[in-house]
Amino acid sequence: MLDTFFVLLFSALSSTGSSESIILSQKTKTLIRQEIEDKQTKKEVVQLLNYYKWQHKKLRKLEQKEELKFIRLLRKNHHDSDEFSALINRYFLIRQLRQELRVTYAIKVKNKISDNEWASLQIKGTDFLAKQYDINQNIKNRLLRRNKKIDEKIERVAFEPHRQHQIDAIINEINIAELNTWAAFSLLTERDQKIIFNKYSSYQDYKTIMDNANQNLHQLLINYVDGHFQLLEITSENEWQKIQRIIRFTY
Repeated sequence: MLDTFFVLLFSALSSTGSSESIILSQKTKTLIRQEIEDKQTKKEVVQLLNYYKWQHKKLRKLEQKEELKFIRLLRKNHHDSDEFSALINRYFLIRQLRQELRVTYAIKVKNKISDNEWASLQIKGTDFLAKQYDINQNIKNRLLRRNKKIDEKIERVAFEPHRQHQIDAIINEINIAELNTWAAFSLLTERDQKIIFNKYSSYQDYKTIMDNANQNLHQLLINYVDGHFQLLEITSENEWQKIQRIIRFTY
């Protein structure tokens, strides 16, 4: 059984921070049917969204496979850093392909829409961001509760005092990295919002947001790997398994 929370976190980070997702969401597809008057344009936009959804689903499945491989690798008691590096590289290659697809189709959709129609959709997009903020806050609260439970459970394990302090420090560093990454993904800056709601934002404009998001996520994965090896160095095999069970089954 995999750590369900890590799956949730990966899934959330894969959709959060993706400004173009506002344009390509299912809700936007419904709004487009309502707001676009020209029947041919409406048909073309819906076709674009349908094709995008099909392609995006295939890439997301590949991305999820790499996420699960990473989670499984964190559970193993070994010292192969090259395996982590290769997996992370594959993961970001697929992730970037998916992001490029999203931006390409977001721009195609915007190019089909008139300025007036875009202005109307933009108002709806503000509502989308407000709801996304509520979802982000809910997952952040779950993250905080989970981290607190992990800290409490690890304190009840009979480690030697000096190693208890080391283990606490490693776990705390990972907890902070998770929260920092979540904050970076959750809070759209004023510049990012301008890019999202500007009908004429370029691919390079979107790439700025994507690059920042990828840098934050990459750093979190590196923190996971660093914590993995640090814990291996200071724990016995039995202690390692105890820590893994705590992390794995705490929600």
